[in-house]
Amino acid sequence: MDSAMQKKAAAEFAAKWQGIGDEKQHSQKFWIELLQKVYGVEDLAGFVDFEKKVQLGHASFVDITIPATHVIIEQKSLGKDLTARVACTTPPLKISTKLSTPCS
Repeated sequence: MDSAMQKKAAAEFAAKWQGIGDEKQHSQKFWIELLQKVYGVEDLAGFVDFEKKVQLGHASFVDITIPATHVIIEQKSLGKDLTARVACTTPPLKISTKLSTPCS
């Protein structure tokens, strides 16, 4: 996909998803469509993990991890306070030997 096609795909994606944002209902569809249609990821099942189990003093789940790029995504619904402190895994979740994300 060339740059012009990617920009067009991104604009179409943004228009389609404008105002949609229930974390439980839309999260996986949102990321599947973004990664496939905008970024051209072909082997999505081999690229991302959904709902990875972590320990926060209790069993919890990280919405999406992308091990190849060392990305952890915790998606929130529209209207959620994004400045509120979020509990971190104990010990910090490591997705590679070179990266861990400490809590602050």
